[in-house]
Amino acid sequence: MRRIAIAGDSVASGESNRKREPLKTVERTIQRAIVDYLTWKGYCLAVTDRSRRIGRSSVSMPGYPDVSLVVKGRAVFLEIKAPEGKLSEAQVKCHETLRSHGALVFVVRSVDQTIMCLAGL
Repeated sequence: MRRIAIAGDSVASGESNRKREPLKTVERTIQRAIVDYLTWKGYCLAVTDRSRRIGRSSVSMPGYPDVSLVVKGRAVFLEIKAPEGKLSEAQVKCHETLRSHGALVFVVRSVDQTIMCLAGL
């Protein structure tokens, strides 16, 4: 028997009975796909590992973007967010600082957005 969706119910609104994945899990999945794509295309890149520490200090400054790469001599940084993810204050400040030094910073939510951002470089 086929279920008919009624406006406003969970099927019609695109929701399911399953729990939604935590934002960080979604972002990690998107990041893995983007890094796989960039590696496949031959880009030299670095992924920021927020869990790494030297003593009590983090290896990177708060808000530092998830992926760093160089494209045609330009420093490019990618902040990867889930579709509903938002930038933290630390991320906004760090991105502003990077841009003030001539770097390009993009907030991307998919491989397709990444491709579009890098296409114009």
